[in-house]
Amino acid sequence: MRRFSPVWLLLALALAGCGQQEKTEPAAESAAEDAGAGATGMPVGQLPKDVMPQHYDIRLTMNPDDKSFSGHVEIDIELTRPRDVIWLHGWELRVDEAAIALADGSTLSATWEQVNDAGLVKLSLPETVEPQNATLVFDYTADYFSGLDGAYRVETGGEWYVFTQFEPAHARRVFPGFDEPAFKTPYSLQFTIPEADRMVTTTPVTDTKMLDNGMQRLTFAETKPLPTYLIAFAIGPLDIVEADPIPPNDVRDRPVPLRGVAVKGKGEQMAYALEHTGELVAIMEEYFRIPYPFRKIDIIAVPDFSGGAMENVGAITFRDVYLLIPDPENAPTWQLHAYIEVMAHELAHQWFGNLVTMPWWDDIWLNEASATWMEAKTVEIWDAEHPTEQGIAGTIQRAMSADSLANARQIRQPIRSTHDIENAFDGITYSKGGSVLLMFEKYLGEDVYRDAIQYHLDRFAFGNADVFDFLESLEHVSGKDIAPAFRSFLFQPGIPLVDVAVNCDDGARVTLSQSRYLPLGSTADANKEWDLPVCLKYGTEGGVQEQCVMLDEKQASFDLAAQSCPAWVMPNAGGVGYYHWTLDGAGYAKLLQAADKLDMLELLAVERSINAGFAAGRLDTAEALAALAPLADSEHFEVAEAPMSIVTTAKRYLVDDALKDEVTAYARELYGDYSLAAEFTPGKAPEDATERDHHVNVAWFLAEIGNVEDLRAAAAEAGRKLVGFGGDGEVHLDAVSPDYMSLALNMAVQESGADFFEHLVTLFKTTDNPLLRRTVLGALGGATEPALTSRIQALLLDPALKRNELPRLLYSWAYTPENRVDAWNWLREHYDQVVGLMAPDHASGLPSMAGGFCSRERAEEVQAFFAERITELPGGPRNLAKAVEGITLCAAMKEAQADSANAFFGSE
Repeated sequence: MRRFSPVWLLLALALAGCGQQEKTEPAAESAAEDAGAGATGMPVGQLPKDVMPQHYDIRLTMNPDDKSFSGHVEIDIELTRPRDVIWLHGWELRVDEAAIALADGSTLSATWEQVNDAGLVKLSLPETVEPQNATLVFDYTADYFSGLDGAYRVETGGEWYVFTQFEPAHARRVFPGFDEPAFKTPYSLQFTIPEADRMVTTTPVTDTKMLDNGMQRLTFAETKPLPTYLIAFAIGPLDIVEADPIPPNDVRDRPVPLRGVAVKGKGEQMAYALEHTGELVAIMEEYFRIPYPFRKIDIIAVPDFSGGAMENVGAITFRDVYLLIPDPENAPTWQLHAYIEVMAHELAHQWFGNLVTMPWWDDIWLNEASATWMEAKTVEIWDAEHPTEQGIAGTIQRAMSADSLANARQIRQPIRSTHDIENAFDGITYSKGGSVLLMFEKYLGEDVYRDAIQYHLDRFAFGNADVFDFLESLEHVSGKDIAPAFRSFLFQPGIPLVDVAVNCDDGARVTLSQSRYLPLGSTADANKEWDLPVCLKYGTEGGVQEQCVMLDEKQASFDLAAQSCPAWVMPNAGGVGYYHWTLDGAGYAKLLQAADKLDMLELLAVERSINAGFAAGRLDTAEALAALAPLADSEHFEVAEAPMSIVTTAKRYLVDDALKDEVTAYARELYGDYSLAAEFTPGKAPEDATERDHHVNVAWFLAEIGNVEDLRAAAAEAGRKLVGFGGDGEVHLDAVSPDYMSLALNMAVQESGADFFEHLVTLFKTTDNPLLRRTVLGALGGATEPALTSRIQALLLDPALKRNELPRLLYSWAYTPENRVDAWNWLREHYDQVVGLMAPDHASGLPSMAGGFCSRERAEEVQAFFAERITELPGGPRNLAKAVEGITLCAAMKEAQADSANAFFGSE
């Protein structure tokens, strides 16, 4: 599942943050410490394994116009010991009949009791049943869920639809079952739906029967063995677009049917997505040397969806903005990039997660990290011009931002509660997990790592595998004892910090010393260490060389292979090592002088370490900017943005009000050669997509931090033309370069007054274009006129907002510096209303809305407000701890760096 999409990440203040580890192997944690505690003892965590599902027969009657549905479910099970109680899952199902059909043909009635709010069910039998094969039978009704999980209804265009989201534990809202990933079984699915509606699910339809009551009964092919969370369906007046099947290749000997699914009237907008999906499948098949494992691929554009996308077998669901691209030639670059990256991620799951599934949620990292890693590899093969390095660097940066906190969790976190499951879908799982895989792929070599992945997937096809199985596969193929190093990253949080010292008194000797990286104000334990693969790149008279070592001690020294004093040393060759590093002042100077010898990922690793040094207090403002400012002229566009973060931090948090104009002037000087005002006109922006992305980022920086008036004015005028304000009142998407749409509307809101704001509100309420709705909401939240505060507040509670749209407006408002206090005060007054309107996993992240604060007093205030409230939301307590720690770390950084910032900008 893609919860952290490249275009929907919330803007948050992320301060870099952070070992001696026990070198004993951690036990394989199981959350079910008492899973089989007696025949009638309630299981803790996982269900007991003495009742194993073998097959599901699910028959559902669903009408999207109704508020409830009914079901008949039969589950074939194997009992491996005598039982008079069977534990399973069902969440707020109104069970009319429950029974168990035994092998001798007899049937026993059973008593259904939901025993907790996580959907654990106690099925009591009237007598003890001996070990045998049997069938559980249920008849029930249930309401569609009011959030964005389970089976839920969406109204759009005056029509009702039903969509699903079962991961991680919401299939139990729709049918009784054993709702855990270890239980992989085949499913037979049958649906009775309105005659006028259409539907898709995991497998193709095999039979359609029209009934006398205006309904139709659809029967679908039996599935492969799957866990409950990978079943999905969509029902309603859907557009279903048949694409050309994905043709056979040298790995697969059959075509794969491919279709696009959207709400009524939107199907034609899926042409771009359908055109390229098969290309990605073929790339992955070639890499894995395993055919696509399932019968078909339907890609479904969902108009109200909690995450970014979900890898359901045969019916992959997406937030609609990723698939509905009516005019690819005039779509913003980020939307095209988002489609290809998110699609690659979800398709990678068809092998990592769907073909081979983790037994329990503590190994969800293996699914998501592998999909993150494979996403980058696939996209790079698909389009060599795609900014893959930028994506990799962003993944590493997001991981380190989260991992710098004392409240950071380890990659393979024990799962003992619903909170733990929800928290498992975070930046540590996706970004740190993916970054660690990248690092070990480089250490083992790409060919060896690829062979190991192929061996692992083939070894556990259509089954389950945990982290220890995965490490066995790596060691078996590589012949290297890699597991201890891997475990040192999986079973503890934090970022290694490597201090690098070069001694040339006699030859060339390098000393590496490791500790846990800690930002200013951190309370984390610094006494940790890793088995860390460190790769150095260095310059000699003979050219550039690389050398890798395994740092498995607190400190180690070794001779460079060149045996001559290097002209410079880059301590993270390739830029994918998951660690910060330091050099002495002379070492940094030599390295920066050799910047032309470094590739983009290496330069971004230099940037990360400089920013980390600033956040840790090892570098003051002058030292950090002296190192970063020259990078603004880099030919690598992402590297050229290196100074932006510290300059933005200085203006918003560090310097006195009297010096903010000096920061503004400095921002302009950094990028003074850019003339961007003309680029809002279509055809004037750079043709190269990567350069265009860079220009957009610089334009945002100069408009917001540099306050460049002609740029702001040009942007505002373009925004007004875009929506026909002062003209015909119609939307003219061709009036603005697509990549500049968001900035144009943001500046127009800030420069045009209340009438323009109301014009945008009206547009938002009347358009069904997901890209335009998203862009408009982001702009409305950035309105800075105090008189518009009440309008933003009213819109936040307006039923015109879909559940997945409310967070975008709320966070856009809260992260605009001028609005931060108003947004926080309003949230405290309307908290219950907001939580009621949001999806639970969105509501549990509300503490991050205060992430723009930077004082200890505000940290205490946030803690006090959320302390009891957040416990009601899945994953909430850890989200609160991270938010409060982030505010506290910002305050510590401000206390330590404010003087140096004032001194630096005061001397400008």
